[in-house]
Amino acid sequence: MKQQAELALADLQVAPAPLRVIAPPGAAGPGQPEAPAATIRTMFPAIHHVQVDRSAVSRALALWAATKRAAELSRRQTASRLWSRRWDRRAGHLWSPAAALTGPEAIIPVDRFVGYLEEAERAFPGDSPADLLSRIRNTYYSGFLVSQLLPDARAHGARTLHGNPRLGRTAHRHLTARADENGVGDNPSPYVLLPSGEQIDIGHLFLGLEALLHPRTTVPFSAYGVPNIDATGWVADVGMASVWTTKHAEGAPDPRVSRRLAAPDRDAYYLMSAPDADLFGDIDVFAVRAQWALAAGQPLSAALRAYYLGRRGRPPGIRWRWRAFASVNRLAYGRAGGRVAWDPAWWEGWVRRIDRFNDVYGAGFGGSLWGTLTRPAYRSWPETPYMLAVFLSWARPQLQAELAAWS
Repeated sequence: MKQQAELALADLQVAPAPLRVIAPPGAAGPGQPEAPAATIRTMFPAIHHVQVDRSAVSRALALWAATKRAAELSRRQTASRLWSRRWDRRAGHLWSPAAALTGPEAIIPVDRFVGYLEEAERAFPGDSPADLLSRIRNTYYSGFLVSQLLPDARAHGARTLHGNPRLGRTAHRHLTARADENGVGDNPSPYVLLPSGEQIDIGHLFLGLEALLHPRTTVPFSAYGVPNIDATGWVADVGMASVWTTKHAEGAPDPRVSRRLAAPDRDAYYLMSAPDADLFGDIDVFAVRAQWALAAGQPLSAALRAYYLGRRGRPPGIRWRWRAFASVNRLAYGRAGGRVAWDPAWWEGWVRRIDRFNDVYGAGFGGSLWGTLTRPAYRSWPETPYMLAVFLSWARPQLQAELAAWS
């Protein structure tokens, strides 16, 4: 099977896959035949499930290796910042929030952000493009859980953007800005502002890109069968809202939430966990990765510029955003009269897949490691179908608009 690193946006030849057209509600009455079968030619291979590690011996060995890794990171005094609002609200930060840019200053126009990224590429000449991605991601998200999620990543510990005099102060301050998500400077990375007015959580984008570059993961994620692209992307943002709402409804509100709620308000929890900036970063991961692979060894800044701003004579790669996302995640859909309808055949499978992430996240840090040593506990999370439906209702009109504009 080809690895994600080999993908190219325009060059992939994937055999057509049959997909029946689904008419929108009311388009066909009872007893009427289905619309003719349609065919989709997909340009992006699927993200496959990982296999659950069911061997008690291998789980124990992986847990022992994780213990040694945790001890090493502790000696380096590295604070864990994966899901700062997800696993531990007390996580420390290497860059003081008081010194970081926040508020409107942490929302950076994409052309300026690309310029700062080019400066970072010059400041770290020994880094390959993938190494610099890892360094920047490690500036935003680091520590024990990240090392377990991305064990093959280059940057761990103190390998960050900090402490290099060749990186100018202005570029450093903007690359390490902290956007206001649910509070002042509570996001570990800046937002990037697109010409359309959309804002992108660049930390989510870079974290997801590195997950595609290094798909291997280890405990507790491997024990629960959770691929790292799920734990770093849209599945996590949707799943956390399900966990938070369920735990609150069951009488045990999750202490990791960004803001305490008086009642288990599912919509409020969804907006808290999955703001648009986070989701756009999650969605763009797949088409940006393909854009980056178009030219071997091209700088990360060049890939972002081509994707968000375009090249001379070529439109921006963002025109593939939603088609790439749907294709990679195998979210099949039908088209009728300019409208899109999701194929219900994959619904239950995605509910179960989100629930697997919910199991490891819901268990918490200690509980998930205990589940690794013994046996992971699985359950059904009753709010997952609602959260997935909210996400898909948000995504569908944007996919429709892209198809209308570019196909």
